[in-house]
Amino acid sequence: MSKEGTEPGLFSHLKNLIHTPSARTASADEWTDTDLTRMAVQARQAYEKKQLKHCLVLTKVLLTVDPENAEAHALQLSIRSAIQQDLESARALLSDPGLKDNPQVFGRGAEIILRRILNVYPDHEEAIAL
Repeated sequence: MSKEGTEPGLFSHLKNLIHTPSARTASADEWTDTDLTRMAVQARQAYEKKQLKHCLVLTKVLLTVDPENAEAHALQLSIRSAIQQDLESARALLSDPGLKDNPQVFGRGAEIILRRILNVYPDHEEAIAL
């Protein structure tokens, strides 16, 4: 098992899976309730470990198979909320009066936060703009 709590290579496989036509058209009949539950648990664990990108991949797969999956929707909402909080924190650092006196500390803090956002959402326009 890898540190993400999944089998080695499974994360990459799942990431590729959501981009294949067969995955997008997969029938829920092909997945058992146990499969869906296990994936939801792994997604929750990834979220709790702050592995937002991993969590997002798992929830996308869950929603591909089961568009009504409440746990996946809740986790995606939580991820969006965490990203919004990160954006607000980065804005606060960049507008802090201390930035002029200590740009390395405040600028570096904002940069770390923005990189974390872009790791999850590489095309996030607000994070790119900051």
